[in-house]
This record gives sequence, C-alpha cells and structure tokens, in this order.
Amino acid sequence: MLAGAHTDVGASPDAAFDNAAFTSAGAELIRNVVLGQLRTPADPPQAAADSAQLDEALAALTALGFPGQLSMHTGRDLGLREGGWDFAITNDWADTEFYRAYDTDPEHNRLRHDMIAPICAHIARTQISIPT
Repeated sequence: MLAGAHTDVGASPDAAFDNAAFTSAGAELIRNVVLGQLRTPADPPQAAADSAQLDEALAALTALGFPGQLSMHTGRDLGLREGGWDFAITNDWADTEFYRAYDTDPEHNRLRHDMIAPICAHIARTQISIPT
C-alpha cells in the first residue's frame, strides 16, 4: 500500500541540458500532476491483480528518463484522509517543450493506455507553472 518511487534526474539523458543551471536561473518549471482512482474490482483476485499491475506501471513510468525532466514521483495513497484517490504521479519539467515530448512519447503512452487506464475508474491531470 505504501508503494512509491522518486527519481531526481540529475544526469539528464540530454547531455546539453544542465538541471543545476536551470534551477538557479530563476525560470519557471512545469509540474504535471496525475491522480487516479482504481476501478471497483469484481473480486479479491481482481483487486490484487489490479494493484500489482498499477505497481508495475508506476515503477516502469518512474524508470523512464527524458531530457528536461527534473524529477518524477509516484506513489499510492497513504489513507491519511478519507476521500483520497488511489495513486498520484508528479513530475517536473524544464519547460513546456520537454513536457510535451514526454506526453507524446510512445512508451509513456503505452504505459498510460495499456497498463494504467484499463484498471482505473477515473484519472485526473493538470499541469501548472512553478517559479524557481
């Protein structure tokens, strides 16, 4: 239940991109936030299968690295407050171009469409600008 992962991308796959220089430059970054609610399972074995599939998908998503990605966090709801969604994904991007490259990446979209969406009743997402 407490599955979660975090990646700070210090060594960006794009050798020309310098995370340290970006964060000290006073620019604004893009934060992508995704919340998901798992579907209501038919029975306990389906609930276990959905949970395992979500954990696999979140781990695979966290393992992806992209140019301009400053951080990636994934995790399951801790249940500290009633009404929370089942999982969250957050990631920070140096700018909208880097975010859009991630959003249209084939492997990222395979994980979204083939592993996460089929086991979710609801998915919400937003992108916001964060001053650095």
